[in-house]
Amino acid sequence: MPVRRSTNTESVRGLLKRKDMALALYRLQTLVFDWPQEDGPEMASVNKAILIGNLGRDPEIRYLPSGQPVASFSIATTETFNDRNGARQERTDWHNIVAWGKLAELCGQYLKKGRQVYIEGRISNRQYEAKDGSGKRYRTEIVAQRIQFLGARGGAGIDMMDDQREVPMPDMPAPPEDEDIPF
Repeated sequence: MPVRRSTNTESVRGLLKRKDMALALYRLQTLVFDWPQEDGPEMASVNKAILIGNLGRDPEIRYLPSGQPVASFSIATTETFNDRNGARQERTDWHNIVAWGKLAELCGQYLKKGRQVYIEGRISNRQYEAKDGSGKRYRTEIVAQRIQFLGARGGAGIDMMDDQREVPMPDMPAPPEDEDIPF
């Protein structure tokens, strides 16, 4: 039996235009968490990673026996913060990225070590046997669904999505206006 939605038909976008954030957030929760499930309790989940960083190495392009290309590379993200004593500190994290299909080919063509890149994707954990036979290994990766190759200062980047569309984009997108907020 489907879950009954609120009888008030005012959209979330309309609420945001009126700047009624509390009601807009309530409506979003209703839309996400009241989605009918066939079995078990009603739950929703999100698996999304968004990163901007610099490539640590050139992408490695492999081809599966089916001919599908796969690109693997790593990017570094750096966080700057002040420690307890007020001294400025930097912390760098490395992220393993995997891209498939046309997106993988474009990564191999346009990305080089040191280039800045914007990545949207999902977090994936996989296990495999070590080459030396010493046991199982585990790896966390970001499976890229959208990549924006950020250009040199003052230049334009290239925006690539997993559906293989090319869209020229500026280095950083302009902040959305109040009426353009997607929720």
